[in-house]
Amino acid sequence: MVDDQFRVGVTGGGGAPQEIVNVLRAHRDAFALDGRPGRVVGQEMSIELKHDADVRPVPPRRASPEKRRAMDAAIDQLLDWDIIEPSSSPVSFPVLMVKQYDKWRFCVDYRHLNIATVSDRYPLPTIDSIFNTLLGKRIFSSLDAIRGYHQMPVREGDRWKTAFTCHRGLYQYKTVPFGLKNAPAVFQRLMDRILGDLRWRHAVVYIDDVVIASHTMAEHAAALDALLRNATSAGLRFSPAKCTFAVPSLVLLGRKVSGAGVAVWEDRAKAVRDLPRPSTLRELYNALGLFGYYRAFVPRFADLAAPLSKLTRGWRYEAAVDGRYRLVNTDGHPASADKVLMPWAEEQQKSFDALKAAIASPPTLAHPDPSRPYVLYVDACKDAFAAILHQVFPTTASTPAASSDTISAFPVSVHLLPPRVAKERWIAWIRMDRHFAGIYRRLSETADGADDE
Repeated sequence: MVDDQFRVGVTGGGGAPQEIVNVLRAHRDAFALDGRPGRVVGQEMSIELKHDADVRPVPPRRASPEKRRAMDAAIDQLLDWDIIEPSSSPVSFPVLMVKQYDKWRFCVDYRHLNIATVSDRYPLPTIDSIFNTLLGKRIFSSLDAIRGYHQMPVREGDRWKTAFTCHRGLYQYKTVPFGLKNAPAVFQRLMDRILGDLRWRHAVVYIDDVVIASHTMAEHAAALDALLRNATSAGLRFSPAKCTFAVPSLVLLGRKVSGAGVAVWEDRAKAVRDLPRPSTLRELYNALGLFGYYRAFVPRFADLAAPLSKLTRGWRYEAAVDGRYRLVNTDGHPASADKVLMPWAEEQQKSFDALKAAIASPPTLAHPDPSRPYVLYVDACKDAFAAILHQVFPTTASTPAASSDTISAFPVSVHLLPPRVAKERWIAWIRMDRHFAGIYRRLSETADGADDE
């Protein structure tokens, strides 16, 4: 810890790099050392309603004494931080208190407002683009904007649209609340503006999480200095408790990034290892979602997951008029995913165990080396198509990710993916290799009657 406030990595000599320490001390105003969110200047959020929007007041929901106490504490804090104010709005939305771990989280149900709101299509960065920016970097810092949304003002003429009701009365937000459908897009636009020229070169941001990645400490200190300077000018503040500076690896979006490559975060690997067998359709959806997020680490993922995926056939979610999604079967009859029991046979158990084992002990995906040629391997069976982009390294290559003469870089396995789509999936990398050429070979017909190519 530096000044008992900043977590900074150590150098070979055992101390924090002085360049980073100097930058942090010079930009203390960029951090919420008092725990209070900042207030962004120069950008605010507007809430534009559709021309045929019909937004009506929704009555408050009942709350237990425990929830009321938690609600009172949250409202008192929001008032103290000047985030909300009393309202006389003609509309209102109910408060929800959601239990997270051992704490209550204050939420407002804005579903009806979101249906009536014109969408902001500003894009969020893809996971691939984020990790591609970090390729080959060896020094990392992560910064988290404290109460991110609450730091951006809502346009004064639109604040009445955020009004919420509870036992305390009617209030409205002066800054962006959590739960608005355009909040991620609006905040991403702000953060991209703050990053400026650093974006995609020395830093990436996903909504309120910023990562700086560099090759050298001097380069890292310069990028951190520029970011904190821009944040201070914009009025944005970061949470020192959630920031880490100048470390050789960090966890980002559930993955551990280092100079060696990208790996599954140990905590997520343990969560997968301890995952119980799903017994309902909802539990199956959750398990497949967790497995699918780490499919890049599992060769032949779609093939392994096929026995589980086929259990979801005949079910789909469709949007209802009130903005909710409901589960229906092939006949259109609604059902509850919590009450749909899943049949479970030996093939499902084998699939479940194989996926858990593969994700709990995954390989490290190496950073691609632009100076080396790429090899695209494709494989297919009746249930799935797989594509893995490889690079060949000497067996003596001194990299933790090289356990053999090849290193797999970001494999993907997609259900029934045609070869053309596989090429498009990797075209950004393949085009950098002037030596790349596709090679197709038809193998003998398999026992199930399908051809492997």
